[in-house]
Amino acid sequence: MIKWGVMGPGRIAHNFAKGIAVTDGAVIQAVASRNEQRAKQFADEYQVETIYSDYQALTQDPTVDIIYIATPHAFHYEQALMCLNAGKAVMCEKALTMTAEQSRHLQQVSKEQGVFIMEAFWSKFLPVWEQIQRWKLKIGEIKLVQSNFCFKAERNYSDRLFDPEQGGGALHDIGIYNIALSNYVFGQLPTQWQVSGVVGETGVEESVSAVLEYESGKCTTFTCSFNVTTPNTMSIFGELGRIEIAEPFFGAEKATLTVDSGSEVFEMPHKGAGFEYQIVEAMECLKLGKIESERHPMRATIDTLEIIGEMRRVLGLR
Repeated sequence: MIKWGVMGPGRIAHNFAKGIAVTDGAVIQAVASRNEQRAKQFADEYQVETIYSDYQALTQDPTVDIIYIATPHAFHYEQALMCLNAGKAVMCEKALTMTAEQSRHLQQVSKEQGVFIMEAFWSKFLPVWEQIQRWKLKIGEIKLVQSNFCFKAERNYSDRLFDPEQGGGALHDIGIYNIALSNYVFGQLPTQWQVSGVVGETGVEESVSAVLEYESGKCTTFTCSFNVTTPNTMSIFGELGRIEIAEPFFGAEKATLTVDSGSEVFEMPHKGAGFEYQIVEAMECLKLGKIESERHPMRATIDTLEIIGEMRRVLGLR
């Protein structure tokens, strides 16, 4: 039995808890929050044994094997570092950190301590995305990827989406999917990119459109935005056909392959909320004594954050 601790029982942590509920050999042992009432409500809902009002106390719990961090982006680096230094394995919500430099440091500490760390990038572990990787061989050389991740967010400027102190902004929150999954599809990094966007009155990027250019004329185009709602799909175009990923592409339960001989649909509903597959990956890594996942290594996390950092600089953001 792998015993998990949860740091930050907010909205996203409920999806994690639903994933734990359908995963054999996993249990949430403890939850920590600076809001004691929120921690108690989470513990009551998911039958969690131990509650902490202090994050440091969670890292010192000898019964906890691994900690899932689900706080806003801006706090991930400090909290993940705290866990690693306490010898606790970490699965931390994306974006793992605000900068590539911070993630590099976490990787270094992970190696020094011999402790596992993985960004909770759930998309890569979904059955539909595993099928997409197999289908790629059928559509020939991939030339173009197109995607959107856009929704009209409530204009609550104290919410983490719009608050720079909490790591707000469209790139870290949603554009990370467009970028990381495009790199995953092509199996390489872009050589250059063009980006434009809208920076709102709170000083975060509310909408971003970009073209990522890869070698041999391959490219990705995407928009991520808090200002408009679009179909959040992804299309992958190859020389021999295409793959269309139904919305939401980042949490895909359905995709369609189309080639000259016809179409094929792959559909796989989530057993929980979709987080169960990354939970299994982290647990398998722990059992094998690994300090990072080969399926979503720290190098992939750092590469994506480097691109986001450069895009934010172009948009005039710190």
